[in-house]
Amino acid sequence: MTGHDLDALKSEIAYKIYNSSVSRYPFAHSETGDFLPVRLLEEILEKFKRNS
Repeated sequence: MTGHDLDALKSEIAYKIYNSSVSRYPFAHSETGDFLPVRLLEEILEKFKRNS
């Protein structure tokens, strides 16, 4: 994964955070579906498989 790829992933995650809403009841929390990009999860799984 290149630096450009990482910047794109950071931007995508930041966009999701900025556009999420916070619920105050019964406590402050937020739910963001598909928070991590699929290509990041695939990269993690690929590296995990190689190291196990």
